[in-house]
Amino acid sequence: MRSVSYRGLLAAACLLLVALLRGSSARADVCHPTSGVSPCIDADQLWPHPGGGPYFFLGDPTTVPAGRVALGLVGTFLDRPIGVHVASANPSGSDIYLVDQAFDATLLFAAGITNRLELTLAAPVTVYQDGAGVAAVDGNAAPPEHTLARDLRFGLAFALLTRPAGGSGPALTPRLEFTAPTGTPGNFAGASTMVLAPSLAFSYRLGRVDLSAEVSARVRGEVPFAGAVMGSQIGAALGGSVDVLQDRWLSAGVEAFTLPTTSSQPALPEGGSARLPVPAEWIAHVSSAHFLGGRLVLSLGGGGAIPSSPNAAITSPHYRLDFAVRLTPLGEHTPR
Repeated sequence: MRSVSYRGLLAAACLLLVALLRGSSARADVCHPTSGVSPCIDADQLWPHPGGGPYFFLGDPTTVPAGRVALGLVGTFLDRPIGVHVASANPSGSDIYLVDQAFDATLLFAAGITNRLELTLAAPVTVYQDGAGVAAVDGNAAPPEHTLARDLRFGLAFALLTRPAGGSGPALTPRLEFTAPTGTPGNFAGASTMVLAPSLAFSYRLGRVDLSAEVSARVRGEVPFAGAVMGSQIGAALGGSVDVLQDRWLSAGVEAFTLPTTSSQPALPEGGSARLPVPAEWIAHVSSAHFLGGRLVLSLGGGGAIPSSPNAAITSPHYRLDFAVRLTPLGEHTPR
């Protein structure tokens, strides 16, 4: 059984490699248009992970035990995540939203290889999306599509520090993820190239209180967007959650994250330089992990952009609404 499992994983890795090579070649022309507004940007910066944590952006540092799996479904409604400011009859110009509203859903899967090592898979799709699309600024572009495939993500996580399920203490887990360019081209459904995304998630739980933090990076190719350059990012996130009711009936918390680009920005005519696009958001949540002994986690959340630069409209939505249903084999009393 174990050898069959490894052969299946090897076959899946080969298929993903083929998708990477084909997808990157197919996107080359689409991602660098003469208009200078590339559609090869992921409109949704939220990349959720499997696991039993209450957060949406912050990853759960607890890994799946050997031979077990974790499943999840995360949905997000975004309002105005991609916009540009253009000249118009109005002296101050006008805003055009290339992605006005979108509803995304991500299926999550994790399989435990050992008690500390897990393989992960995230399959995001856009159930519905509207907006002017890149055709509003590029007459040669195709009209926007409403239902989209997004870039597939896969990777692994290894727990350096563990704590008992439902217990107190620190937990620390690094992750290494990749994206395959499977998103629908030309619709703000993914990057121009594959993405390498390392991260380090930390959590400290003391009684009813959890404090979490994460540092990350998303290494990708650069594309132009309305005078800015969008490329690799570094990320930081902080969050806190408290059990309002006993037995994990109800918890509430908040998290905030930022993903500034590391790409150099073009110089302005007067000799200055453009400010860096700095996507930044906050999300408040309520969740319950009481059912099935803590193995079923239900979460609701909402938040919006943290104003940080003139380019805040680039992937920073006016507001977002989120929900998550996660099933993990690690309940309140499951031993490691």
